[in-house]
Amino acid sequence: MTRTVAGAESWARQHVTDAGGGGFYNGYNWSGMCQALMFRACALAGSAPTAYQAYLASGPDNHDYSAAPRGAFHWWGDPGDPGHVALDLDGGGTRCLMATSHLSGGEDFAPGGYCIGTQSVARYNSLTGLVYLGWTLDNVGSRMADVGTPGPGGSAYTLTADDQKVLQTLAQRGGYTGPVDGVMGVNSWKGVQTAVRGYGYTGPIDGVPGANTYKAIQSLARDGGYTGPVDGILGPNTIRGVANWLAAHPPSSPPAPGPAPTPPAGSLIYGIDVGTSQANLDFLAARSAGFRFCVVKSGGSNDGTHLPYTAPYYVRQVDAARAAGFLVGHYWMTGWGTASGDADYFLTRLHDYRAGDPLMIDVEGVDQSPVWTDAQTASFINIVKARLGATPFLYTYSSLLTSRTWTQTQATGAKLWIADYGAAAGSPRIGTAYPTWAIHQFSSSGSVKGIAVDMNLAKADAFGTATLPPAGPNPVPDPAPDVSLADGVTLQRVAQLGGYTGPLDGVLGPNSWKGIQTLLKQLGLYSGPVDGVPGTNTYKGLQLLAQRGGYTGPVDGVLGPNSYAGLRGYLAQVDGNVTIATADAQTLQQIAQRGGYTGPVDGVMGVNSWKGVQAVLSAGGYYTGPVDGVPGSNTYSGLQRLAAGYGYTGPVDGVPGPNTFAALRSYLTVTSGGPGPISAADGTILQKIGVAGGYTGPIDGVPGANTWKGVQPVLRGYGYSGPLDGAPGTNTYKGLQTLAAAGGYAGPIDGVMGVNSWKGVQTVLRRFGYTGPIDGVPGTNTYAAMQRMAKLGGYSGPADGVLGSFSWRGIQSCLRGSGYSGLIDGVPGAGTYVALQRLAQIGGYTGPLDGVPGTNTYRALSNLV
Repeated sequence: MTRTVAGAESWARQHVTDAGGGGFYNGYNWSGMCQALMFRACALAGSAPTAYQAYLASGPDNHDYSAAPRGAFHWWGDPGDPGHVALDLDGGGTRCLMATSHLSGGEDFAPGGYCIGTQSVARYNSLTGLVYLGWTLDNVGSRMADVGTPGPGGSAYTLTADDQKVLQTLAQRGGYTGPVDGVMGVNSWKGVQTAVRGYGYTGPIDGVPGANTYKAIQSLARDGGYTGPVDGILGPNTIRGVANWLAAHPPSSPPAPGPAPTPPAGSLIYGIDVGTSQANLDFLAARSAGFRFCVVKSGGSNDGTHLPYTAPYYVRQVDAARAAGFLVGHYWMTGWGTASGDADYFLTRLHDYRAGDPLMIDVEGVDQSPVWTDAQTASFINIVKARLGATPFLYTYSSLLTSRTWTQTQATGAKLWIADYGAAAGSPRIGTAYPTWAIHQFSSSGSVKGIAVDMNLAKADAFGTATLPPAGPNPVPDPAPDVSLADGVTLQRVAQLGGYTGPLDGVLGPNSWKGIQTLLKQLGLYSGPVDGVPGTNTYKGLQLLAQRGGYTGPVDGVLGPNSYAGLRGYLAQVDGNVTIATADAQTLQQIAQRGGYTGPVDGVMGVNSWKGVQAVLSAGGYYTGPVDGVPGSNTYSGLQRLAAGYGYTGPVDGVPGPNTFAALRSYLTVTSGGPGPISAADGTILQKIGVAGGYTGPIDGVPGANTWKGVQPVLRGYGYSGPLDGAPGTNTYKGLQTLAAAGGYAGPIDGVMGVNSWKGVQTVLRRFGYTGPIDGVPGTNTYAAMQRMAKLGGYSGPADGVLGSFSWRGIQSCLRGSGYSGLIDGVPGAGTYVALQRLAQIGGYTGPLDGVPGTNTYRALSNLV
């Protein structure tokens, strides 16, 4: 049973580096695994050895990729070539999920050589030169669950000239300098994409808007009062929200770039450096914080390929930093390359280099690569200097600097950029290794709206005659948390409960904090003064309040995403923010029917309806609370977790909205067929599992009540709840004694294995091929049978009678079971089927826990038997 298109994308993003198993993953990346990615991400019923062979088995094709619907499969290759395949995520071939090393200009899900992400058909064609064969709706007989449905941006609404003027005004916040004439063009869209970086946009600054651009605009619009879904479909309400946001955030206030207030006299110049870890950095917010220069990683030669590379976000980060008003620098990470080779690569791939941009050579030996010598470093610098007339800085760390001599590097005139986190800002330890320093990287724990950044302090003359942006307040870390505008609105809504009457604009001031402190004081969560100045006790009080909305983290005074999710959950309970429309309530009642609800589907949720919903969520592992018919934040969060497997991509914040219910309807549609008939082959697999639980009937592929009575004990396990650490202890042995009880053992479950305990174990092990005497004296044959049992827990080693940590880990997994807590009645229900899917996960199953075992479930189970 296939996934939805959004579900396939979600699976791919979650399995970039851990998709092993089943022979589909080569151990390092997805290179050459394009059809395997389709098979696993889309949950196809069948596959083929190569993409080209899959293409031949996938029905008629269409050669106009621009006409492809969302959920179509695009194909490349020719006879004798393994070919290539991709899944169309939005329609029209603009954004396709694929496994390839040709992701330049698209989105790389995990930079570093994992070869999985999105790319357009046109871009892939230009990068590879492969023959485009066309697109099909099928992939070896399977279609996506929602193929052809409208994708993001599919609104029938046409942006008016006034709407486009609003967007062009937003674009000005992202560096757009063209006219506000109501005609959006590439440069206008580039400005918009830059401006919405802080609202979840992570794509390229290419001036070509798509689903991610539109969703980020809607996220920004929510800070302006927009209450609709973030679905990538722009309408008049979105534009109205953007206009309100612009009015509430004039250009001189965050997150627009400077000019910022003049810093105290004698202040130095602060800046940041960015690389892969800052892919989603809001450069506008960083500039507004007072940082004035930004050094961007251009690439290096330090990775495992031993070849030079361009950093995945280099181009986009240079563009964003430039648009935000920074003085932009470029740094190269040395490693396995030669000085001349690296310098040539660096110089030929500099992006938007301008006279005055600082250049840097990073000498560290990162990723176990060689540390360059003084001579290599100087050679690189001299090559760059000869070509550009600019001398790169030397970047290194204090202990490395002082352990060597840098005579040749000093002779080039290179200034020193020194990392020393253990020294006060402006006082790095360089000893006599270098005459002086120009830039001190003094901290790696700076933060811009939750994104960690390295912080640097430069001397006034560090950049020569280069033009710096206007000065701002010194961005030295302080104890106050970095609050995004969206989280600021959440805090202001909390403040309203304490008497705050100001605007909900996300910009916190003394009155906002006074409202928060007043409420916390009334609830007994805060004992400090109501002074509008937040401190650790105020933040701890907010976390205590968040606990009422489902927050389970530490009360440490450090507000993070989970704290804010808890606060939103609290608000949902207090002010009734979770409002459920009649149609959505009917969806919930249909789900509830799968949990035992027998009442009408009338759109009126009652105790019994909610009990049914909670039962379904509990059986699927999405909810751990009581089945009491009283919905709360945990119930709502459970619904969102269930929805996440069927296309929902929003936050799990306990406040379900239209996108949650849309995904829940997809869940009902996709799973409406129930488990369906069981084939003889799948029935044989179940009977083999049943043998492990005591089934003694024939292996004929026709499972009946006795088969299921054997399967259910395997799924329920034997009481072990400890870690799967491969180190047997008292709890493991208690589990073995519980297992022994099924073989006649009647002694205490005390974790002390004796003769009678082992007799019981040996009796049960008859099911696993043990043929020795039931004498309570375990030996090689007993242990070999235990290893055969351990295969149901994922053990894949030999049954040689030598128990090691991997054997014990498999045994522990068997003793723990798969979460089934129902009766051993031979009547499979939702709980049995969900537990069966959990067992299948050990064998490589990665699909949803929906109680509908299909081909992929049984394929994974076959790996265990």
